[in-house]
Amino acid sequence: MSIIQNPIAPVNPVGDALVALDRWLIERGYDAAARVDVKTHVRQTGGVVGAAAIRPDDLVVVEAVWSVACSFAASTVEPPAAARVEFATFEPMLLEQYGRNLRAPSTLRGIKHAVGVLKDLGVEYVDQIDVHLIARVVGSRDPNLSRQTVRGLLRYLSAIAKHAVDFGMLSTSPFSRRPVRSWVRPSAPKAGPRHLNKAQIRAILDLATEDVATREGFPRWRAQRLRTLVFLVFYTGLRKGEALFLKCSDIDFQESTISIVDRSEHRCKTEASADIIILPDPLRPVLADWIDNHRLDAPPALLRPQNDWVFTNIMRPTPWTGGSAGVKPLDRFKALAKRAGIPAELASFQVARRSLATALEACASPSLIQRQLRHTSVATSERYYRMRDLGLMRDAFKGFDY
Repeated sequence: MSIIQNPIAPVNPVGDALVALDRWLIERGYDAAARVDVKTHVRQTGGVVGAAAIRPDDLVVVEAVWSVACSFAASTVEPPAAARVEFATFEPMLLEQYGRNLRAPSTLRGIKHAVGVLKDLGVEYVDQIDVHLIARVVGSRDPNLSRQTVRGLLRYLSAIAKHAVDFGMLSTSPFSRRPVRSWVRPSAPKAGPRHLNKAQIRAILDLATEDVATREGFPRWRAQRLRTLVFLVFYTGLRKGEALFLKCSDIDFQESTISIVDRSEHRCKTEASADIIILPDPLRPVLADWIDNHRLDAPPALLRPQNDWVFTNIMRPTPWTGGSAGVKPLDRFKALAKRAGIPAELASFQVARRSLATALEACASPSLIQRQLRHTSVATSERYYRMRDLGLMRDAFKGFDY
């Protein structure tokens, strides 16, 4: 959204310009006292140069904002075009918005990739970001790329354009005229099932339990660790990183809750992801038995290092997140699912999460499913995670009559 609105009949040009300046300062995170100091300085001197409250890295942009605001507020015509700014000047300001502790590392990688695409197409000035450039971006993509991949790139380009508008370097975003969804059609739904039904999930859980009962020594410990992991993801819908970086202190057996938190080793996917979820009753004994009785098991000659990770490594006080081929968490999950007769493409943490959402449809409201999965909106749970399960639909209609 532009910081300067389109007045119909301005009667107080200086006041209108101050309103625009104040709106920009709010968007940049200035508190009320700092904004008062800046506006007082402007009224006394007629400009922003020398205002002590303005951060040094904002000075160039705020000068441009004030200049454009004054020019525009004094007239009834369309706002003047933003001053032409080199893309090399805009790039560090853009990347600053995605720095450490501001956005997820994957988001920063996506923005950098989009910036690289613009550079490859010869973009030298910010005002070159228009509908013609977006058309070139779409046309230059590899035809073998999925539509979702191209739409993902366009979403990053839309964010870049929005920042350019907010900085006063671009008059309008090309996506305000033609949104992302109109450039590339969504991919057709994948054929075949995308979730596991209750019978398939039960087969995996029963096989994991059988492995624990039939093995001894270190193989049994590994089987117990894998069993606890698959029970956890199928009953809670945790994402892979959330499950593997879970700590014992995150689990409250008395309140039957699990806290998902940001930590230095793993950052939650979204702000909504860091929340408290329910610990279902069938999961409680499996999780409690593992944590209390077996998590730090070791042969007599081996001294296990103490740590708080639920899924710890055998020799190091670190979470079980990697390993050689065949022993990684996902590799063992897939091997277990294969032995249970589950296709390889349906053996993943994402499918387990989607399967929980689908199974809960029979007994929980959409808002409750959203809270357990911790999506930002109900629409995400509805569109991407709740699949059509004919068995559940048949059960719901059993005994129905008018």
